[in-house]
Amino acid sequence: MEMSEPKIYINGRFLTQSMTGTNRFAYELCLQLAKRGYSFQILAPNAPFCGVYDVGMLPIRRVGRLRSHLWEQISLPLFMRGKKSLLVSLKGLGPVFMRRQVCAIHDMSYLANPAWFSKGYYLFYRLMTPIMVKHAKRILTVSHFSKEEIASRLGVSLDKVRVIYNAPSEQFKQVNESSDSTEKYFLTVSSLDPRKNLSLVFDAYLRSEQKYPLYVIGEKHTVFGEVTLPENSQIRFLGRVSDEELRRYYAHCSLFVYPSLYEGFGMPPMEAIACGCENVVLSDIPVFREVYGELPQYVKVDDAEALARIFDAADSVQKDIDFTDFIEKYSWEKSVDQLLSAIED
Repeated sequence: MEMSEPKIYINGRFLTQSMTGTNRFAYELCLQLAKRGYSFQILAPNAPFCGVYDVGMLPIRRVGRLRSHLWEQISLPLFMRGKKSLLVSLKGLGPVFMRRQVCAIHDMSYLANPAWFSKGYYLFYRLMTPIMVKHAKRILTVSHFSKEEIASRLGVSLDKVRVIYNAPSEQFKQVNESSDSTEKYFLTVSSLDPRKNLSLVFDAYLRSEQKYPLYVIGEKHTVFGEVTLPENSQIRFLGRVSDEELRRYYAHCSLFVYPSLYEGFGMPPMEAIACGCENVVLSDIPVFREVYGELPQYVKVDDAEALARIFDAADSVQKDIDFTDFIEKYSWEKSVDQLLSAIED
C-alpha cells in the first residue's frame, strides 16, 4: 500500500443529501473517525453539499463528474480501481459490484412492504441490494432485528452481518433545558411516509380530547407512498426544522409519539429521550423492544383507542424516570469502536 493511501475510503454521497437518520449515521461515524485521527478519506461527488453538515474537520476528496446513483455506481468504482484500501458505504447502498467494500443496510422495509414506497424506488433497491450484498466483504446494520431480517430476506450468513447501534448526537444531549415557554403540545417526528403509521396518530388524536395541539415535524419525499393528512387547526405540520429547533421541540413536549409499523432502529425516540422527554410512546414492534426496553409506553400499531387514552392521560404520567443508564449505553464513540472492529477484521 502506498504511504499516501488511507486505510479506508468512505462513500461520501450522503453529504449532498439532507440530514436523515441514515445520513446522520454516516456523518457521525465520520466525525468520530476524524476525532481519533484514523487514516481515512471521504470521497464525494462534485455537487453542492447540504449546508447542515459541518465538514471543516473531515478529509474530503471530490472525484468524478457524475452525480447521484451514476456517481456511486460508475465514478466511485472507477476511482477505487487498483486501490488496496477498503471502501466503506454507510448510507445504505454502495457500488454493487465492488468486492473490497463494507456496506451498511439499515433495514429491509422495501421488502417488508413494497406499497410503502414508490414503484421505482422499490424496483431499484430490489435489484441492486442483493448484488451488493453478494459482493461486499461485510454488511453493517443498526439492530439485531435488522440483522435477522437481512439474513432471512437476502440469504446472507449471520456471520457476515455486524450490528452498529445508532446513538444520540451531542446537540440532543440537553436534558432538562430551561425555558420560559408555558406552551404544551404533543409531538411526532418522522417523514410523511405510510410506514411511519401517522394515520394512527391522527385517528387517535381526533378521538382524544385534543387538549394540546399536535405538532408534526417532517416532510414528504417522492420515494414514499401517499399519506392522507387531516385538516384540523390543532394539527400543525412544521416541515423540516433545524437541529436546534428540533432539540427545543423534543425537550418541552408533553408527549412524544412514534408508532412506526417497521424500523431498522428508530432514531427520533432516542433523540427525544436524550433531550429530556420522559413521556415517550412507541408502537409495540420487536426492534423498539430491543433498543428501548421498558422505558417508553407501548401501543399496538392499530389501536387508536388506546393511543387516544394515552393522549388524554398525558399530564398524569409520573415523570421520575432515570434515563442516564440508557443514554450512556448508546454513544457514537462506542459505535465507531464497532465500526473499526468490523473494518479491521
